[in-house]
Amino acid sequence: MNTQTLQQQQELYADLIVKIGINLQPGQSVRIGAELAHADFARILTAKAYQAGARYVHVEWTDALAQKARMLHSKPDYLEFIPAYEVARMQEMVDDTWARIALVGDEFPGIYEDADPAVMRTLSVVRMQRFKTYYEAQMAMRLQWTVAAVPTPAWAQKIFPKLTVGAAMRRLWAEIFKLVRVDQPDPVTAWRKHVQTLQRAVAFMADNEIRSLRFLDNKQIDGKAATDLTVGLTDGSLWSAGSAFRPDGVEFLPNMPTE
Repeated sequence: MNTQTLQQQQELYADLIVKIGINLQPGQSVRIGAELAHADFARILTAKAYQAGARYVHVEWTDALAQKARMLHSKPDYLEFIPAYEVARMQEMVDDTWARIALVGDEFPGIYEDADPAVMRTLSVVRMQRFKTYYEAQMAMRLQWTVAAVPTPAWAQKIFPKLTVGAAMRRLWAEIFKLVRVDQPDPVTAWRKHVQTLQRAVAFMADNEIRSLRFLDNKQIDGKAATDLTVGLTDGSLWSAGSAFRPDGVEFLPNMPTE
């Protein structure tokens, strides 16, 4: 039975994100993306990054209600406007190899359901165009980045609708801690072993030139497996595990958890 407090488990989780997720390098700066509902954990994460040797930590707060206000009320001609300083800031983060942590977990699930899809597309396309250099650097793994989940009351109750808000939040935190191995005696070591296991699996698949995968369920329905699916693969299949590597060899995990 885990006797650690929620605060202690959150600190272990933040440690994992910094040390294993982005594998923060000494003197490296960090950009954290977070919704306002993630504030408590974002502060813990910021402290852990500084303790691990970060030069500077920038928390980029997102408010879905403010974003939606622009979608609903902005003049169409203004939707393509992004201040030059934002483009310059993103370029500086590329030039200085800032690590990126994205905290996910909607504060307002479904908030954009009644927004105009055309407006949403315009805003998205403009960001991709203006920040093209940044997104290309991230996808080319020139920057470490990782995505990590943080519960919000609305998200927790959506998953556990029969529980009170407090109980649902505790349950969702517990599930996340289990998935990211915070419940292990030494989470950092547990993750390193897990990554090694994934890498061995990748080596096995590649060395044996696997050309099909069969998914077979032990559960029987009318005397037959509930699932029995074989997926064929191309001759040029490439296998990869949860880790990614910067061009200089720095290893990081783009997603936590990853299986």
